[in-house]
Amino acid sequence: MTIAAGLCLAMSVPAAEPTPTGPVDEQVRRWRQFMDDVHALHRRLIDGRAVRVTRRVGGYARHPEYFREEVYTDSRNGRVIGRLQWVSQAATQLHSIEVFIHDRRGRVIRDYSAWYLPDARNAPWSATISLYAYPDDGLTAFRSFDAGDNPVQEVCRGRYRGKDVEIAFDEFDRLREERKPGGGMLGTALYRLCFQGLPLNSAGRYLQPQ
Repeated sequence: MTIAAGLCLAMSVPAAEPTPTGPVDEQVRRWRQFMDDVHALHRRLIDGRAVRVTRRVGGYARHPEYFREEVYTDSRNGRVIGRLQWVSQAATQLHSIEVFIHDRRGRVIRDYSAWYLPDARNAPWSATISLYAYPDDGLTAFRSFDAGDNPVQEVCRGRYRGKDVEIAFDEFDRLREERKPGGGMLGTALYRLCFQGLPLNSAGRYLQPQ
């Protein structure tokens, strides 16, 4: 039996791309800075550490071989530290970056990511931090915030008491659930178990990549 709710998202929910005019100029600046800060965090994490780097070329239907991907893995324990994709035709220009922070057990506890659309370099299309929790041996949950500290998605997956669990809400799904009698899925013990210990409205100090 499977317990499922919401829409399962393969990537962080993208916010509308900022434009360079009017009051959103600050958002453009903030999202660009966030990507730079994630890159700086990656450099700090690999500095002086034995790492293994695997490389491949990838792309899209309209942009074959658009990027060169580098995956950095800790040579001692096999944990992935970061995944960077560079624009093939611009060697120093990042297309996307994702950096992982692990706990002592090797579990991901924070995940920072940002990426540009191939045809839009004004600001990253998506810039997010995901905070993770492991409320039960069979469950993994995370809640994501964009670089402006707005909640954008929450996911809980795994098995609990012999049943498969799949909860995935973006911010709009969550609003719809809140309007249901009793709060829909949000009012269940399973939902509370999944997301206990995760902040609801803000990433707090972790918004700054660290």
